[in-house]
Amino acid sequence: MKFKLLFLAVLILFFPQSSLAAFNFAALKSDWEKLSVQYSPTSFSKKDALISTASTAISLSEPALFQKEFFRLEFVNREGFVRAALVKLPRKPGLFFVCISGLGGRETSGSLKMCTEGMFLSEDYGVILLESDSSKSWIERNQRITTSGYESGWDLYLSLETLKQHPLLKDSMKSVLPIGVSMGGNDALYMAYFDSILDTNWLSKGLLVFSAPADRLEGFKYAFSMPYEYLPIKAGFKYFFYESYDAGRSILGKHTGYTPEQVMMISVEEIFENILFPLSKAYLSKFEEHFKNEMLLPFFIGKKSIEQYEVSDLIKQYETFGILNHLQARIIFIHAEDDPAVPIRLHEQNAGMSGGAYLFSTAYGGHAGFLSSYGPRWFEGLIKSYLRQID
Repeated sequence: MKFKLLFLAVLILFFPQSSLAAFNFAALKSDWEKLSVQYSPTSFSKKDALISTASTAISLSEPALFQKEFFRLEFVNREGFVRAALVKLPRKPGLFFVCISGLGGRETSGSLKMCTEGMFLSEDYGVILLESDSSKSWIERNQRITTSGYESGWDLYLSLETLKQHPLLKDSMKSVLPIGVSMGGNDALYMAYFDSILDTNWLSKGLLVFSAPADRLEGFKYAFSMPYEYLPIKAGFKYFFYESYDAGRSILGKHTGYTPEQVMMISVEEIFENILFPLSKAYLSKFEEHFKNEMLLPFFIGKKSIEQYEVSDLIKQYETFGILNHLQARIIFIHAEDDPAVPIRLHEQNAGMSGGAYLFSTAYGGHAGFLSSYGPRWFEGLIKSYLRQID
C-alpha cells in the first residue's frame, strides 16, 4: 500500500500538467479495489500462485470460439509478415478489444480466455485475439525471430495498421483498447511508442497491461533466473522459449551458432550477449534504413553502420526507460502481488517515468491467472469501470 501511494505521489509531483491528468485513477482504483474484495478468492486452489498461473496453459478451443461467432483471420502487414488472429465482429461500428498473447502464445492461448466471455461476447464490441510473434507458428510462417521490444512492438503496430485497413474490419473498427498479457503487454508498450512518435493516435483509449514486465530486459533476466521454488513456472517458460527457437532453428544457428538445446543450457549473461543481441543485430542489418527513416536511430546517434553497434548499444532495445517519456497513451499495469514469473517489484522503476503510467495490484492472480483467481465477473467489472471512466 505504501508503494502504491508513493507511486501516485511521484506521478503527481513530476507530471502535474500532463495531458492525461483529467483521468481520475484514484476513482478507478477505488472501484477496482471494491471489485477485488467482492470477488476475492476463498479456496486454496484460487489463491495458490502456481495453480492460477498453470491454468493459463490450457489452450482455448477453436471450434468453441467459432460457436461464439469468432472466425480465423491471417493477414499480411506491409513488411510482408503474416500474423494469425481470431476475430469477432460487433453488430455496429464501435470499440474493438485487441487481446495480445504473451511469450510463445498463439491466438488460442489460455491467457486470452478472459477476452472470450461475458461482455466480450456482446454484439456491441469487437474482439481480436492475436498470436505472439514469439510463437512457434509465427516463426515458422515468417522465418524470423524477434527478440527486442522495438522489433515486436513495430510488428504489433503494423498488425494494428493492417487490421484497421482490412476489408472485413475497417468499417467496424472505430476505436481500439489493447489488452496485453505478460510479454504481450510489454510488446503493447512498444506499439504505443510507435503510435506516439508517428502521431497516429490509435491508442487514445489507453492500454491495459496484465502481468507484464514494465522493463523487458529485467523481465527476461528474472524469467531465466527464477528461484527454485518456482521451478514449474520456469520450466514452462523455457518450454515456450525452446519451442520458439526450435521453430527458428536454422535462423538461430545462422546468426548465433547455437542450437535450441544449447540455448537451454547456457547462463543468463550468455543468452543476452550470444543469443538475443546477435538476433537483434541481424534484424537491424536487414531493416537499418527503415529504422533510420521512421523511428529508431535517435537512440543510436553517432553510429554510421549497423556493424559498428556494440552490445552496449543494442541493450537499449530491451530497456523500457527510453520510451516511457515518449508515450502519449495511458497505460495501466494490473499485476498480482503473488506473480511468480514477473515480480511486482520490477514495476518500481516505472515510478515517475511517465505521467500516464499507473499500477493496480491485487493480492492474488499469479502470472496472468486472474480469471482463475477472481473469476470472469471481476475481469468484466474492471473493464466496464474503466470504460465508464474514459467515455
